[in-house]
Amino acid sequence: MLPDYLSKTFGLNGRLAVVIGGNGALGGAAARALGRAGAAVLIVGRNEETCRARVKELRKARIAADFCAGDATKGGDMEAVLRCALKKMGKGVDILVNAAGSMVRKPFLDLTSDEWSRVVSATLDAVRIPCQVFGRHMKERGSGAIVNFSSMGARMPLAESVPYSCAKAAVDNLTRQLAWELAPHGVRVNAIAPGFFPAAQNREALKGERGRQIRGNTALGRYGEPDEIASAILFLAAPASTFVTGAIIEVHGGFNAVCLGFREPFNGRVQGSGFRVQ
Repeated sequence: MLPDYLSKTFGLNGRLAVVIGGNGALGGAAARALGRAGAAVLIVGRNEETCRARVKELRKARIAADFCAGDATKGGDMEAVLRCALKKMGKGVDILVNAAGSMVRKPFLDLTSDEWSRVVSATLDAVRIPCQVFGRHMKERGSGAIVNFSSMGARMPLAESVPYSCAKAAVDNLTRQLAWELAPHGVRVNAIAPGFFPAAQNREALKGERGRQIRGNTALGRYGEPDEIASAILFLAAPASTFVTGAIIEVHGGFNAVCLGFREPFNGRVQGSGFRVQ
């Protein structure tokens, strides 16, 4: 009974998932989770080499996968990616995951206008534009699930990350607006808000004393690992969440469960914990 229930609730056989930023660490975790659940996966990113490597990894795991190169901040690129998806995968798009983003670590008073614009575009426009392009497609089909990447920085101030945090707060608002607008057309729109997961865009910012303080103020006492975010993404994409839209699901190891005081980081692992997508 259990395998049949899980298949009906979380299975994605016959679905096509487009993962923008799927060549990165967290986007890659999303791609693996969706593929393991049965979806065909199309990886989208600006770097063809890393996209190709991700597809190779997924195919090795017997996941139907391909890639289309494109910049999520450019409408023309996303229109081309949609055409590419329909041609390469031979089916309409059921799931969109927006995992692209960028940040710069710098005091607010020292930011240039170009730096502000670059981060906001790579973090907000890279969600807005794919949502428009694929949202129209899903509206025409009468169904779909969109999962955006937000951040705990959208609701809690992060030092020297003002444009990133502001853009992520806008992603939260966009997610809720689209949930309302697209609900009559069978399209659900949700987001996940990760805590601290070391990846290419923030790895340097998480080193040293700053990193020690972050881990010390995280209930589980450590950073997250990419595959630990996979279950939340799978839930929001799967039939299990058919009555969930406009939600922002936090995955942060207890970063917002801060008690007064500070404790030294620990490994945060207990018996029976730990989710991994093999």
